Amino acid sequence: MTELELQELVNELQNGNEKGLDKVFLSSHNACKAQLTKLTQSEADAEDLFMDAFWVLRGQLLQGKVQNAGNLNGYLFTIARNLWLKQQQKEQRMVKASVDEKDVADFLTKMSNNLDEQDEFELEGASEKEQNINAIVKAFSNLGEQCKKLLEGYLINNIPLKDLQTMLGYNNYDTIRAAKYQCKKTLIDKFNKLQKRH
Repeated sequence: MTELELQELVNELQNGNEKGLDKVFLSSHNACKAQLTKLTQSEADAEDLFMDAFWVLRGQLLQGKVQNAGNLNGYLFTIARNLWLKQQQKEQRMVKASVDEKDVADFLTKMSNNLDEQDEFELEGASEKEQNINAIVKAFSNLGEQCKKLLEGYLINNIPLKDLQTMLGYNNYDTIRAAKYQCKKTLIDKFNKLQKRH
């Protein structure tokens, strides 16, 4: 596609005429989807990615943001690949969050079993494991009372959030879920800051 053809396509779109965009769709669909199928290992995911990328492309064309008219197919694939990479990163963060929650649960359990041993963790030469327990004890002690009760109930005593909602006086389930997430995030942030001091 030449620069002139690209400008005509943009003008048509801005005037509500999508025939030119339909042609781009038909000319790019099969080749782009084939590449995306190799990337995702799934035809269904490739089709979803292509459609998402095509809507992004449409928006960028309407806003006049597309400069490279030479290879719209390649441009479309780049958009789709970036969307896929963001999705992968999001899934990795979700996995990491669940790992963090397990780590916090382990630390809190150790904390509750080792409260009498806190002083010895201050000694030089304490193992990394001991320093971790000490850091989580300090991080936990710096939380607000409501967060302490929520995390202790959920992570140590394995009380379901529905039950904790009633016990701790939260208005609804969404509120306590948000509170649990925020408390856990605060605890992990405090723990990480303490670890950086070592």
